[in-house]
Amino acid sequence: MSKLRGKWEYKGHWLDNNVGAGGIYYAYWHADKHAQRKGVASRKSLKTADLEKAKDRLVAFVLERKTEDEDALILSVLAKYNNEVGSKLPSREQARRTLELFKEVLDGPERISDLSERFQVDYILKVWRARHGHAAGYLARNMSMLSAAIRYCCAQPFPKIIHDPRTIAKLLRIPPPVAGKWFPREDDDLARFIDNLGSEPAFRWIMIALNTACRPEAGLDLGPKQIDLERGLIDLNPEDRPQQPTKFRPVIRLTENLAGWVQSWDAEQQMVRSEKEFAEISQNSPWKLLPRYVPYTSSHALQRVFSRTRQKECVSLPNMVPYSIRNKMITVMRMAQVPGSQRSLWLGHADQEESRTTSRSYGEFDPVYLQDAADATDTYLWELNKRTDRNLFATFHCKSIAKRPPWLIASQVIEIEIPVISRGKMVGAAGIEPATPTMST
Repeated sequence: MSKLRGKWEYKGHWLDNNVGAGGIYYAYWHADKHAQRKGVASRKSLKTADLEKAKDRLVAFVLERKTEDEDALILSVLAKYNNEVGSKLPSREQARRTLELFKEVLDGPERISDLSERFQVDYILKVWRARHGHAAGYLARNMSMLSAAIRYCCAQPFPKIIHDPRTIAKLLRIPPPVAGKWFPREDDDLARFIDNLGSEPAFRWIMIALNTACRPEAGLDLGPKQIDLERGLIDLNPEDRPQQPTKFRPVIRLTENLAGWVQSWDAEQQMVRSEKEFAEISQNSPWKLLPRYVPYTSSHALQRVFSRTRQKECVSLPNMVPYSIRNKMITVMRMAQVPGSQRSLWLGHADQEESRTTSRSYGEFDPVYLQDAADATDTYLWELNKRTDRNLFATFHCKSIAKRPPWLIASQVIEIEIPVISRGKMVGAAGIEPATPTMST
């Protein structure tokens, strides 16, 4: 048995506070085999005189250093990914929680080469299921972080990580994920929710989401530079933002409804609270500093508004979340018999290469590109507008006459001739004719 070095030792590293009079602990290690033979140790201050804190910091330091080794430690790969990527994501709380879950089931010495299918099932998935009762979808999301961490750290070897929810459900013999997610089935429920939002930025976001069926973050990122009024297109991916392979942001048709809103909204700059936050956003998400229509700094602000609104007694929609709008519009398009190919492109579910070439080449020149999806969206918003107290169309938009009492339409119908800024096919108010001298008398 080797002699213990320093005050505490962990995986070839040890603690000692023999430098100076402050009692500050240092991490010591041998940089290579030559240094080990010579007895030359490298050191790094852990900036604490408390032994227990020093132990925690030494473990974290060791895990972060071991990610570049061949056949790295699983926990070291996860720790590095969480520190450099996960902590900067909108879902950083979930990433932190996932790291803690892995620490529950892994003792520390497990390496990437240990990640066989049997190991993943018996020592990770089954343990999580037994301790916490996690559903297949939640288990799959946690395993996806492990897969992403291995790819990010280029850790060798590259094992096949089980992160498909249906595969996990089959292996564990648990219920598979339920097809589809919750959304307000009744239009009156959605209308009631919109009327009680009480937040202008949240209303802007919900109008963007209704018109684009985008994911929450894409609606928050939307700005004027992404709108092509001349061709009637929206690029949901801001400039300088790299596309994500699993959450592709497509180019889609600009609806009549949204065309009116984006020309009436003032684009606002991202609000930053400190120089540190500004530097972090500039480095990691520079597109968030551009003018945008929804001035929220993160999706958490939007989620808080949804939480307050759904709990109101007059609303009573406990399952309503931002993603519910996307699920609702998917169903609207399916019921309107929009072709599946258009639905896939609209939602960013199509093949990346196909979406990229189709959207930026064919879509720019063909006037009917995704027109069925856009028309179905405009038609649905026209009907939903009849159920809300708040107007869902910009005030200068000709469709706003649907909110006026019938006896006022005849006298004010001349307003239809006001130039409409939005482009493309305009659907006028049904059954209304231009004013004539006979009608005016």
